[in-house]
Amino acid sequence: HLELQNFFAKLMLRCNFPVKFSSGFNPHPKISLPVPRPVGIAAYNDRIRVEVSELTDISETDIMEKLQNYAPQGMLFHHIWLTEKSELRRPIGIKWIISLEETTIDRDNLRKKIEQISAKDSLIIIRETPKKGRKTIDVRGMIQDIHLQEKSLKLKVALAQTGTIKPTEILRIFGLADKIDLSDTARTKIYWE
Repeated sequence: HLELQNFFAKLMLRCNFPVKFSSGFNPHPKISLPVPRPVGIAAYNDRIRVEVSELTDISETDIMEKLQNYAPQGMLFHHIWLTEKSELRRPIGIKWIISLEETTIDRDNLRKKIEQISAKDSLIIIRETPKKGRKTIDVRGMIQDIHLQEKSLKLKVALAQTGTIKPTEILRIFGLADKIDLSDTARTKIYWE
């Protein structure tokens, strides 16, 4: 997350983009990622927020072309929005895809597990963090949609201000934690209000 923010800060500086900086002894660019992603997981359609110090006559298309010229190979910018800070939208959901291509997972057992979870009103997990210790969370309301396809498992999960279900927790719930590497997981979409 921080590495990606630093990457974009350097990219903006290379492009001579008028990024706004914080005040104080150690100013830093006002760049944020509304939905940080876990290390080692691919993300498509990510968004970054950049506060600018001044708006120039440059168009959104010109900004995108300039950024694309300085971006590393493989990184693509699809759209740029210039908005007022008050117009920023809040993320409300995430779509995950877990590749099952390289696994020998029993699809029938996985399908049964999906049916069981979908029928439940509650799904309690234990989340352990270094700072807060063990915490019991009901994640059933966070799982909005589950689809098992031939080569993948697709999920849509809710994203609230209190948090969301993590990819590692999704794998544990479906009994896939020891069968699938996190690198086989990708965030394919972020839903906005």
